[in-house]
Amino acid sequence: MVDPKLSLVESAPSLLPEGLTTLDILLPDSNGVLRGKRLTGPEPQRAWRGGIALPGSMFSLDLEGHQAALRDCEHNAGDRDYICRPVAGPARQLPWLGPDSAQCLLEMYGDDAALLPVSPRAVLARCTERLAARELTARVAIELEFYLFDGAAGADMRPQLARNPRSGERELAARVYDTAVVDDFSAFLATAREWAAAMDLPITALQAEYGPGQFELNLAFADDPLAACDDALLFKRLVKQAALKHGFRASFMARPRADCPGSGLHVHVNLLTAGDDNLFSRQPDSMRHAIGGLQQHLDDTLLLFAPHANSYRRLSAAEFVPHDRHWAHNDRRAAIRVPAAIGPEAVRLEHRVAGADANPYLAMAAVLAGIVSGLEDRIAPGMEGAPSRPFQDSWQAARETFTSSAWVGEYLGEEFRANFAALKHSEQVKFNQVVTATELDWGLDTV
Repeated sequence: MVDPKLSLVESAPSLLPEGLTTLDILLPDSNGVLRGKRLTGPEPQRAWRGGIALPGSMFSLDLEGHQAALRDCEHNAGDRDYICRPVAGPARQLPWLGPDSAQCLLEMYGDDAALLPVSPRAVLARCTERLAARELTARVAIELEFYLFDGAAGADMRPQLARNPRSGERELAARVYDTAVVDDFSAFLATAREWAAAMDLPITALQAEYGPGQFELNLAFADDPLAACDDALLFKRLVKQAALKHGFRASFMARPRADCPGSGLHVHVNLLTAGDDNLFSRQPDSMRHAIGGLQQHLDDTLLLFAPHANSYRRLSAAEFVPHDRHWAHNDRRAAIRVPAAIGPEAVRLEHRVAGADANPYLAMAAVLAGIVSGLEDRIAPGMEGAPSRPFQDSWQAARETFTSSAWVGEYLGEEFRANFAALKHSEQVKFNQVVTATELDWGLDTV
């Protein structure tokens, strides 16, 4: 477990590789974008031992890296710096740079030596601690879908479907579960697997998905949700670099093309007792209450599962994407699925709402908060498979519900709620000021 009030301690220099000349220090921002610095010479050792100062306003950056106008958020006042230190564990290799290069994720600490509450890792740590108070540990796994596109965009600047490396033809058809696709893209996938091994990222399965050039990679179950989300973000970084090496462009956007299915981030979770038993197997009512909590608070947290304007294009699609909060056994149309389990230890929930564009820490925090709320309040779920109230259908509606949710403030933190809501409001204002190509096509010479 990671204590959100973890005191500042020096990181062990022995966890840095010998002969290191380059260290990327990376802080996950509110959108799950890795931001930081590349250190060289003696600076990696200094930063690893003593930490490094970075501005708290990094948690108020929009997707373009611009500062949102969040004057009322304490961490943003005066663009002040806070101390950042590496997360627990050794630095990871940077295999695309060479053996003398490494990377590490950072966490930011406030003046009280506690994790800064607007940090996504701190929000997730808050949820794991709430489970720990009930002597429970979340055992989780993340599945991520992504597209490979051509390295160059088309004349209309839209991403072009990837050319099959064997045939030279563009991938146009869905070839889900077709292992021939895995063979066709074997050079890229071999690089991804090789680099994942170098970075100690536990990939367990790989498959072709429903979209042309779309793949899904599964990460192993972990008893530490923070570590699982660390791995997911580093995995996204790896995939993008491996794609560039092979002339592709990898995208985790929720729905980058209207003529293709969206990409999801699916969270599998069960709960372990102090004796390492699967609570959902031992106490089936606990799983029902967990489902009830997730259903009841889906509106509160939809903004975390679908944080961008494009996220709602995925949720409006028809391809095995949930449209309401219903649950079911072994049904990929459900928001909350109970997969077929081989043995009692494998009984689990799969939360299928988040897009691949979601911040893994915040999506995971929303799932765990819903579960623990259901356990605490013994919330009954709806009838299995029964249609329920649809999701909010717009980015603005999701943001307004999130902003006014007292439940979000209680379970995820008031300061986080205020910062994330203000950031998303700023992004929405900015987005709504853009005149799109479609508007010009429809109206420039017509109205």
